[in-house]
Amino acid sequence: MLKKYLRLYMGVLIALLSLTLLAGCSGNSVVATVNGESLYRHELDKRVDRYKMELAARGVTENNKDMIAMMEQQELERMIEEKLYEQEAIKLNIQVTDEQVEEELAKEKMRFQSEEEYLAALQQVELTDQEFREIIREGIMLYELFEHITADIEVSEEDMRQYYEAHPEKFVEPEQVEASHILVESEEEAREIIAQLRAGANFAQLAKDTSIDQVSGERGGELGFFTREDMVEEFANAAFSLNIGQYSQEPVPSLFGYHIILVQDKKAEKKLTFEEARTQLQIELPTEKKVEKFESWFEQVKSMAEIERKIA
Repeated sequence: MLKKYLRLYMGVLIALLSLTLLAGCSGNSVVATVNGESLYRHELDKRVDRYKMELAARGVTENNKDMIAMMEQQELERMIEEKLYEQEAIKLNIQVTDEQVEEELAKEKMRFQSEEEYLAALQQVELTDQEFREIIREGIMLYELFEHITADIEVSEEDMRQYYEAHPEKFVEPEQVEASHILVESEEEAREIIAQLRAGANFAQLAKDTSIDQVSGERGGELGFFTREDMVEEFANAAFSLNIGQYSQEPVPSLFGYHIILVQDKKAEKKLTFEEARTQLQIELPTEKKVEKFESWFEQVKSMAEIERKIA
């Protein structure tokens, strides 16, 4: 479980760092050097263009020169950091085999129904199959570098107890509600169903007969227990305001349609005991300590590196 958690963390870290794809051609102008190795304008422009595409996909079409300059500086720093990771991995003889890359690639491809769908997804983000393989290779390298640098981290029982006492807010099980719902397309339909409930109709049967949420509808509308964060705001506010056994007297609108909600049970917020929090501690505390050590180590690596930035 810990390894899975760390891989997730490193996956997020890799995404944030926008790992280097293929090095630019020798004819490109140099934008920085890192311990004597050059970083090229071609790669920087490629990164900035990709970032612009991401902004455009969100409806942001800002072409302000200051904003572009800021993007360039941010991406250049990421390129520098990635080169330092690569150099340190080489020093430590960390090597990634083709077999490791193929294994991870196979896992990624499982998310697609066919090879054509996989290639189409790459094309949408302007990546080739080879470039994606390089991203995977860099990701594995960074993960193994992280594991190597933090291999000596150990957490004792006393460490866990001290962490538990120092961070009580992390070990709280939030308030939960168990509810069922009926989802329909229009407010008029919702009001008709509420009228039927007032006349004595069975909620579960109405959910099976009328709800457009087919998954919960087949279960009589049952959603099980959930927290506020599990649901859209409008739904959560309505559900948590109802008493046990009460259904909403007015339709609850959301982006999905109109809901009628029936609350069946509630669980109050609960502070976890140390034993109840043990599994969480066994995951979070070693990870936090490893991240702290890795970041501290990398700050030292970067401070000692010979870095020359060639753009203002």
